[in-house]
Parts: sequence; structure tokens; C-alpha cells
Amino acid sequence: MKIDRAYLLLPLVGVVVFVILYYISTLYYPGGSDLDTNYIGFDWKNNYWCDLTDEITERGAENPARPVAIFAMFVLCLSIAYLSYIIPPFFSKIKYSFLISYFGISAMVTANFVFTEFHSSAAYISGILGIIPLAFAYYGLYKNSYTKLFIFGIISLFFLALNFFIYVTKFHIEILPLIQKFSFIAFLIWIGMLNIEVYKNLKAKVLN
Repeated sequence: MKIDRAYLLLPLVGVVVFVILYYISTLYYPGGSDLDTNYIGFDWKNNYWCDLTDEITERGAENPARPVAIFAMFVLCLSIAYLSYIIPPFFSKIKYSFLISYFGISAMVTANFVFTEFHSSAAYISGILGIIPLAFAYYGLYKNSYTKLFIFGIISLFFLALNFFIYVTKFHIEILPLIQKFSFIAFLIWIGMLNIEVYKNLKAKVLN
């Protein structure tokens, strides 16, 4: 695989761009959430990320934040898919590490449909597909003694699992918007840390 080493950090750049676009989209959100339909603006406590991608808000208003939010989602999915593509050599000692690419890219393609009428199905399928590349990544980090990355990965996995559990069971559903944001923060930090480590490891192995 011949990749200019400067391109190895594109996933990290994509994560940063996503965060910026996420914030920008909140500035355009008219308001309204499941708990308070009359709230004006984006409620960081009660609004979900997917609220930013709705055509019509809970207040019944058109949502000008939608195009920015959808583009942000596309950038994030593309960034993680690209990381899935370049990461197998980082786990070269792990058998079948190439599966990270196949399932990681498939999960991100499916995730792009969470802002459509297939929101729930896309969330389930993307989550299931994502289990395989995550399992390989955690195993590879543990086996190769990337202790900090492994531990932080487990922390981010905990928040993702808690998010999914609440979403499926509706147990304390009122705290899900906050849990979702913690999940985003933990996972994005981990992705950034992982990308930096991949860059440092692979830059000597790729050709300019």
C-alpha cells in the first residue's frame, strides 16, 4: 500500500473538521427537544446529535442546521472509513487484520443513513458492523502493548455501550442526550490518539 505519509493524518483532520461543523450546526438550530419543544436554540443537555439533521425540529420549524450537520456526518464517516483503510499494516502481527478495513468501511457507509428515514436500522446495523473492527483494534493494541490507547479505548467503548444500551432499553432515556455527547467526545479523542500512533508507526514504512 503506497500512501503519501502526509495523508496518514487525514482522519485526525477530519475529526477536527467534524467538531467544528458540529458546533456551527448548533448555532443554526432553531430549537426544540423531546423534553422541551419550546426551547430556543440547541439545548446541549436535551438535544440529540440527530436532532441537527432533522428536516423539521421539535418546535415544528424548518431546520437550517441540517445541511451543515449532514456534511459534518459525511466528513466524520469518511475520516473513520479512511482510518479503517490505512490501519491494517499497523496491526500487521494480527491475523486477519484486513477485516478492519472491510467492516470498518461498511459500518461508516451504513452510518451515513442515520439522518434518513432509516435512522434506527442504520444505527443498529452500523453498530453491529463496527463491533468487528473495534474488537480487532482492541486486541491489537493489547497484544502490542499500547497500554494507554487500549485503556482509553475501553473507556470510549464503555460510553458507546452505555449509549446503545439506553437507546435500546429506554432505561433512563432522559439522560441519553448527555451520554451521547460523552460517547462522542471519548470516541473522537480515541480516534485522534489512534491516528497519531498509526502515523508515527507507519510513516517510516510508506513511500512518498
